[in-house]
Amino acid sequence: MGDPLPELHAIELTFLSMISELYEDYPDISDEFVFKFSLKTAEYSKELNNSLKIYAKIDYFKNQTAKVEMKTLIKFAYDLLSLLLSLIKNFESNSSSKEKIESQIEILYDFIDRKQKLISTTYH
Repeated sequence: MGDPLPELHAIELTFLSMISELYEDYPDISDEFVFKFSLKTAEYSKELNNSLKIYAKIDYFKNQTAKVEMKTLIKFAYDLLSLLLSLIKNFESNSSSKEKIESQIEILYDFIDRKQKLISTTYH
């Protein structure tokens, strides 16, 4: 069937790229980076909502495989969105330590990087 959520996947790859760029400039996290990261997170959230609309239209009895596959990807996307929002809160918080932010960035990178394995083992 191919990737049923290509828009979400493309944004996830953008996050990997953004994180790689951040490591080049780390520990200086610019306001511009936080702004771009926040916009990309909003875009991801919007695409996730669009994916839910598509998912709702799939008839389980006519296309069980597609329904199950999309459900696992949507579960992954929700957890990823939670990580993204948590990271944004820490970017914007004056009390968050650089170590905490760095730890969350590493978790986020690893989470996206291991997507296929997580989907096949944890989410499916």
